[in-house]
Amino acid sequence: MPKHPYTELPSTILGKTAYKAIVNIRLGYVKTHKITSSIIGLIDSGADVCLCDESIGQWLGIPFAKIKRKQKPLIVNGICGNIKTYREKIKIYYNNKVYLCNFYFGKMPSATPLLLGQVGFFEKFKVTFDYPNYFEITEKSGSVK
Repeated sequence: MPKHPYTELPSTILGKTAYKAIVNIRLGYVKTHKITSSIIGLIDSGADVCLCDESIGQWLGIPFAKIKRKQKPLIVNGICGNIKTYREKIKIYYNNKVYLCNFYFGKMPSATPLLLGQVGFFEKFKVTFDYPNYFEITEKSGSVK
């Protein structure tokens, strides 16, 4: 699988540029067969789950009103506070392959509308970080759905 260069972005915390592990992926929803164009996802080994902004889920046609009646929300605690999220199965399209993953949808900060975390992403891929040069994403065996 390919090596990716880090993306240099301004950091409000550091007051200078920070290197981010960002990858372009597409998301799809099985029930509507809608697939997004390329979305920038931040690979975050500190995130327990994959998180996505609810607006992307709405575009995909996820029926959040129905899901909210059936599911208890998962409250995700992060650097941006507490986010109320709801789980749904989503397809990740990466490197010409498709992977089925659980994603949690909620109101994400606009700077990071998609976080690729441990459950969902790291369970499908091995990520090797060679900071600040590159990061490499390798598919784990049996990950393709």
